[in-house]
Amino acid sequence: MRRLVTSTLAAFGLLTVAGPFASAADLPRAPVYKAPPPVALFSWTGFYIGANVGYSWGRATQTATVAGVAIPGFDRFDVNGVIGGGQLGYNWQTGNWVWGLETDIQGSGEKNTTTAVGVTETTRLTWFGTTRLRAGFAADRWFLYGTAGAAYGEMTVDFTVPPVTFTSSNTKVGWTAGVGLEHAIWDRWSWKVEYLHLDLGTFNNAFTVVGVPVVVNSRFRDEVLRLGANYRF
Repeated sequence: MRRLVTSTLAAFGLLTVAGPFASAADLPRAPVYKAPPPVALFSWTGFYIGANVGYSWGRATQTATVAGVAIPGFDRFDVNGVIGGGQLGYNWQTGNWVWGLETDIQGSGEKNTTTAVGVTETTRLTWFGTTRLRAGFAADRWFLYGTAGAAYGEMTVDFTVPPVTFTSSNTKVGWTAGVGLEHAIWDRWSWKVEYLHLDLGTFNNAFTVVGVPVVVNSRFRDEVLRLGANYRF
């Protein structure tokens, strides 16, 4: 009898001690919170293609001669107009720095018409293009850059001695430099605003008017402001 009482008391004590632990084991586990994955920064690396439109303020400084004699009134004038075209390029980003190469071709509505001493001259920049390096600083989806490289274009001169018009075209290669700002609005699309200064050197246009040589030498420089959009591959 004594042994039975002792066993009963020992069992009761064991249940009393183990009971709270068993209840705790049955409780639901507290939720585990994980930090969200870091947001990936935008990368400018890759190929892109795009289009642009803008306006250009050109300045021609020239001499026009007939049989070696200078014609007054054609020495300096503006050649302004709307421009538009497309561009193709590649960017490479390391850290916050971006390097790239871009080429573009532009149709141009820049022209000027001047009349002096009974002669009318119409000067037009019919097209131009550039091939440039771009380099700058990227802050996520914003990219501020400088750019410089080669420029090329065609100037056409219409020389009218009533009632006949003579036309001459000349293509030259020069240089360009400028700045731009580009912003990625979606993962594959971006817009940009860009300013370029172009120096296309001297265009030499020559005619023969009724057997008399006419030479027009034009030094041409241009200021270009344009908006563009790019699609990234």
